[in-house]
Amino acid sequence: MFPFPDSNTWSLFLVGGELLVLFLGSIGGYIGLRSALTRNALRMQETVRQSLLDENEILQHRLDRVEADLAKAHEENEKFVARFNAIVLLLEQRGMILVLDNSTVHIKDKKKRI
Repeated sequence: MFPFPDSNTWSLFLVGGELLVLFLGSIGGYIGLRSALTRNALRMQETVRQSLLDENEILQHRLDRVEADLAKAHEENEKFVARFNAIVLLLEQRGMILVLDNSTVHIKDKKKRI
């Protein structure tokens, strides 16, 4: 009736089948675990990438603002230098000298100190 004559053969066949199922289950579990870890790593990588892109955009806006402030400061400095040079020129035309001494400003004429 059975192809194997005794029950020991069936026992060996069942043990072999169980070992095969155990081995294939272990391989399947390993593949599933590795797939889940890879998926999570890719998700984390995308989150970090997006965070870095957002931070880069914020820093780019800040840099643009600083560059605009610097250009404005250069304009104001040029205006100040032009006014200062005009004042020095007017004083020289009237025979006066502008003396800058640390934090003190003196205007001198040819005869006395004002």
